[in-house]
Amino acid sequence: MLRLVSRVGTPHPGGIQIALSREELAQMTGTTLFTISRILSRWAESGAILPRREAVVIPDAARLEAIGNQE
Repeated sequence: MLRLVSRVGTPHPGGIQIALSREELAQMTGTTLFTISRILSRWAESGAILPRREAVVIPDAARLEAIGNQE
């Protein structure tokens, strides 16, 4: 996700938006839709992302990076 921020991220009132669906993210990462949904849900619960329909908003990239380093 952090790589996508610099490549396809666009400014959004709540942070940086990545306009990709869960299905597109699954295809890009070579994983299943179920796995992507589970990971995004976990990150959303921690406040690192705001899932949207056909997009993900990242309010604080540093927080997401910290979570990624822990996993």
